[in-house]
Amino acid sequence: MSKIKEKKQPPRVSSKAVADNIGRNPESEHITFCFKYLTNNNKYTFNHFKKDQSRNELKCRKNLDDLLSTLAQSSWLEIGKRDKTTIGGYELLSVKSFSIPAQSLNVQNDEKLLSFRFGPADSYRLVGSKKERSSVLHVIAYDFDFTLYNHGS
Repeated sequence: MSKIKEKKQPPRVSSKAVADNIGRNPESEHITFCFKYLTNNNKYTFNHFKKDQSRNELKCRKNLDDLLSTLAQSSWLEIGKRDKTTIGGYELLSVKSFSIPAQSLNVQNDEKLLSFRFGPADSYRLVGSKKERSSVLHVIAYDFDFTLYNHGS
């Protein structure tokens, strides 16, 4: 006689796990990164350095590593209190201030973007977007020569 197979029950979620997520505030969590939406425009990626594969790219990557490390050890609440000129601080920008269309930045026309300064004398920018109620920074572009958006005077 053959045995009747028991149906497997889906895993049960503990009431503690549910309770932990109910009060979850992504703003207080450490920042995580997503590079999925990085622009295809080579001028605003590390392909910018293709003509100049020298120490400039290496120095820039080192400065970017410092920024990413600082951000990864911080929460959105913490960096929101920083001045835009402090490492890990940012400024909010309208997509309309960018020199390339929103579609090539993989964002909506009404979206606000975050610009983080890094490098010697804050000469570079990492630009990203963040959805509400999320701890993820979606990196969408880098600005190595102040041409991605109007930087003012």
